[in-house]
Amino acid sequence: MANHEVFVVQVWAEPREPAGRPTVYRARLEQVGTDRLAYLGDLDELLPLLRRWLRASELPAGGFADDADV
Repeated sequence: MANHEVFVVQVWAEPREPAGRPTVYRARLEQVGTDRLAYLGDLDELLPLLRRWLRASELPAGGFADDADV
């Protein structure tokens, strides 16, 4: 079991048309050293996906807040 994992997270804003509509935030999550790569259309998807990848890597996910705490 690895004692650490490395992730790259990119987040960007996509303005909505017509002007005045809420900005949409997108994300890209990559697990370095693996073939795992995901594009997310909603930032609320980021933490649950990261948790799933950590569990799949058999790393303890302790220290992450429950979804209700985020």
